[in-house]
Amino acid sequence: MGSRGKIQVVVGVGGFLGIGERDVAFPPDKLRFVNEPHAVATATSP
Repeated sequence: MGSRGKIQVVVGVGGFLGIGERDVAFPPDKLRFVNEPHAVATATSP
């Protein structure tokens, strides 16, 4: 919980394989879930 008793979402960001990662807290109303397909780049031959 935050310093004023508000719920915070904590997310680990940065780093590689857990090395150099740091936790960042933010209010849940700033969280946004997106359900969109990922763009995939493909190579084509001529």
